Amino acid sequence: MAHARAKAAALLVLVLLLPAPPAWAGERVAGAPVATKVSAADQETILALHNQYRAAAGVAALVWDDQLASDAQAWADALVVRGGTLAHSNPADPNDPDTGHAKGEGENLAGGQSAATAPSQWYEEKPLFDAAKNKSGFNDTNPDWVNWGHYTQMMWSATTKIGCGTAPGPIYQITSCRYSPPGNFDGQLAYPNADSLQVGAVTSVPAAPDSTAPAPATPPTAADNPAPTADNGAPASTAAGDVSQTTEAPPTG
Repeated sequence: MAHARAKAAALLVLVLLLPAPPAWAGERVAGAPVATKVSAADQETILALHNQYRAAAGVAALVWDDQLASDAQAWADALVVRGGTLAHSNPADPNDPDTGHAKGEGENLAGGQSAATAPSQWYEEKPLFDAAKNKSGFNDTNPDWVNWGHYTQMMWSATTKIGCGTAPGPIYQITSCRYSPPGNFDGQLAYPNADSLQVGAVTSVPAAPDSTAPAPATPPTAADNPAPTADNGAPASTAAGDVSQTTEAPPTG
């Protein structure tokens, strides 16, 4: 018993003598995940909207992934630094030092009122997909796909996870969503029987809060309040699943 008490006392002394953690121990170090700026409420709305759209086509629901959200947030922040123009993370110019690759992740971008409004912006492409003659042609010979590439990435049946980031740009709130596994592969359909299945539009969706919209520097006018915009829905590469660089459609007044 005395030996046990002596051993416990020695252990207590050892614990007390351990040095205090350095001041930087609680700070984020280089390479650590970037916390998403998408609020918990907006995360719920984004996920609910995606899953309502997917359910309408009989596609399995997505789950939120923190690593995807971290990657998306890092890119949304980078786009603000680059001037707020929407651009995918693997540029047409491979020598662009500020961009890299989307890590084999699908990517949708949008500029609008808040992160929560992005899915409904992308879903507006559904009628264009419904009218498309070639619903599996994600290649340069089918320029039509850029009109519905966001919608198909949202609906891609092989995709199981999503994570998003957001940042206030100079004109609108920038939102990036990353998807894994990525979608929009040439020669494949977004979901089974997508070329013939008639999917009804989702008309009842959760309210999308817009409290994250950036405040303008000057009093707004009709011309100062551009309509939401989205990037041109780039496809995933059949080699690595990275999204291709496209030019953003300019916002209108």
